[in-house]
Amino acid sequence: SDFMDSLRFHSGSKPEIGLSGTVVNLGAEDGSCNHGGIRYWMFDPANCLLLSYPGFRGVVLEGRAESFRDLRHRFSDKGDVLCSNEFVTPATVRQAILDAKPCNGLPAGEDAQEVRRSLLAGKLDLLKIDLDFGDCDMLEATVPWLRPKLVHA
Repeated sequence: SDFMDSLRFHSGSKPEIGLSGTVVNLGAEDGSCNHGGIRYWMFDPANCLLLSYPGFRGVVLEGRAESFRDLRHRFSDKGDVLCSNEFVTPATVRQAILDAKPCNGLPAGEDAQEVRRSLLAGKLDLLKIDLDFGDCDMLEATVPWLRPKLVHA
């Protein structure tokens, strides 16, 4: 069964018991899902969760300025999705994730703080990495402290 179709939610608003509802997307491109579309090879499960499944929140990181503008706009109505426009290295990725700001441009509120608390507690459902370089190095730098349940790289 397809990963996205296998997710089930209570009352349409919260992830299943055992899931934190938190994702980190390193290489989020323009924030689109691309599930079954023309650009099917660019399917992004982290963006799909954040866009289509209530109760999911997290951090999206994109280094390219052109893509980041679209990404930020796509998530501008979600205070619990934090954005970062940085090119990262294994030495800087942790701080970039923790320093991400709400995509809507507003000051970080309780939603943003809850995302950070989940990350620092190692309560991460999905870590998606597609940086076109050094993905394995990023895995080594992030998995020990994020402790994701699932990795898509």
